[in-house]
Amino acid sequence: MNLLPRDFDYPTEPEQRELNLSRRELIDDAELELLVIRCQLGDREAFEALIRMHYGTLKRHFTKVCGDAQAADDLTQEVWLRVLRGLGGLKQPRRFRSWLFAIAHRQLMDRFRSRYRQSIETSVEVDQLPDDSPLESRQQRQEDLESALQALSISDRETLRLFYIEGLTLAEVADCLSLPVGTVKSRLHRGRSQLRELS
Repeated sequence: MNLLPRDFDYPTEPEQRELNLSRRELIDDAELELLVIRCQLGDREAFEALIRMHYGTLKRHFTKVCGDAQAADDLTQEVWLRVLRGLGGLKQPRRFRSWLFAIAHRQLMDRFRSRYRQSIETSVEVDQLPDDSPLESRQQRQEDLESALQALSISDRETLRLFYIEGLTLAEVADCLSLPVGTVKSRLHRGRSQLRELS
């Protein structure tokens, strides 16, 4: 169910990939801060620009962490509704990305708590990582990494994705997950060790 503006032109999947690959080159922290401030002042175009920049990233993050495309779509919509409601209260617009992923983390944990309450068990099959070769494409390595991440616990998987794939700093990941930086480092170390064992 799409709860965001009906007339908003959501980027297609290839456009989302291209936007996310080039996002860091196209906008720096100061520009993002200005965009967030414009949103807080009621600028609809600025909010649509924020959605375009982060919608695909969030949806992919949810899909990879929970493994369900429909649930990922629902979670993404829920996050943007919360962003719409809470953006005016964001006191440090420069921290928008970590704030956004903190909302995403809470939504994801709520979803998993609900699932566990219903005693639904899921099993995940793990694909072995192939040997690295100089000819292996970046996309294949990305797919291999995503497959390997499925073998990790949800908390380690999410921590690794936020740090290595979404590019958040240690402090931002700690802020998103409401954890001390030391705990984030421990999860990253444990996750890397487990990934090495799978290769």
